[in-house]
Amino acid sequence: MTATHAPIPVHTIPTHHGEHLDEILAIFLLKTLGEKFFPGIADAKIVYWGKGCNTPDGRPVEAWEAEGYLPVGVGGGTLFDEHATPTRPRREGECAASLVAKYLDVFDELWFQEVLEFVTRDDLKGNASQYDIGAIAKILQLQNPDNPEVAFEWVMIGLGAKIKQRMAFWRQTRQEFERLAKIETVPGPFGKDIRIAVIRSNDPQIAKYATSRKGGDVQLVVQQQETGNVQIFRSHRSNIKLYDVARPIRLEEEYLNDKVVTTSWTELEAEGTVAGSENWCFGEHGQWLLNGSLTATDVPPTKIPLETIVKIIKTAMDPASFSPDRAPKCREGTCTSTSHNPCPWYELGFKRCRKIRFNMSQARTLTQAPAASGQ
Repeated sequence: MTATHAPIPVHTIPTHHGEHLDEILAIFLLKTLGEKFFPGIADAKIVYWGKGCNTPDGRPVEAWEAEGYLPVGVGGGTLFDEHATPTRPRREGECAASLVAKYLDVFDELWFQEVLEFVTRDDLKGNASQYDIGAIAKILQLQNPDNPEVAFEWVMIGLGAKIKQRMAFWRQTRQEFERLAKIETVPGPFGKDIRIAVIRSNDPQIAKYATSRKGGDVQLVVQQQETGNVQIFRSHRSNIKLYDVARPIRLEEEYLNDKVVTTSWTELEAEGTVAGSENWCFGEHGQWLLNGSLTATDVPPTKIPLETIVKIIKTAMDPASFSPDRAPKCREGTCTSTSHNPCPWYELGFKRCRKIRFNMSQARTLTQAPAASGQ
């Protein structure tokens, strides 16, 4: 455990030329999280030794370590070199990054497991795309043979940014979700219940946490910012469609704006924005409905109360939900909406209502069809 590690002062980190993502991840962890274990490592210089278990002057690696050097993946280092040496076998199942993570006591944290999985797939197993960060690092190394810092620093910035994002995701975002999210299970499409999370939070990652399998594992997220702006997201695994949500929300916004200019079902569920409710943008491909976003920060907040938005979503999602005064007929397969006595729910164009009308039309067509002529 970390409590048994006595501090080891470090001023230099040796690694090998053309270092892999494995070693760069290990060094990032050491520089970012290792100061209390290795005083001075945050500012430690990176130097390059040859690959293998030999040190530059042939002295035992322990002599270098005693002088403030901390080898990573080279020199037969006693702590963070997984390779075999004349005195010990290869540390099976380990890499420099996993050895560092275990030493720093972060190996079991979800953010590290995610990064390690990527590094293992991208680097150690040779499954990298030509555009992955590891592949680009190799290109930079080849193009700058006399300046290895170019590739190293580029990867440290890019990979470091991703690691910090995932650390925040599994630490701060998870805590925010667990503290603020109100989760309700309601009837949903396909005959299955769905979980809806309603969250008042400015955290830009909280919706992704809410829908992730290891996070909130919900199917729909309604997030309200401090500004009052609201975003609605769905889990891609759920295959839920938000057309039945987009139409009534946009129409409700029009009513509150005293500007009812778009009533066509086709236009109300169209991609992008529509007249009368320009502050709502619908993404048909991703099936999201946004009242402002990280890239659209000047969008006026919705006038629809959050409670009303949630009520609309519940109504839209429940395939057995109909206008209370007409529900018995609806469930029998009869739509009673007429031009003189319109049903407010049918006017919203819910798919289930349209299906009933379509079935009624088909039944009338069959009834009215002339009998086939005899032979």
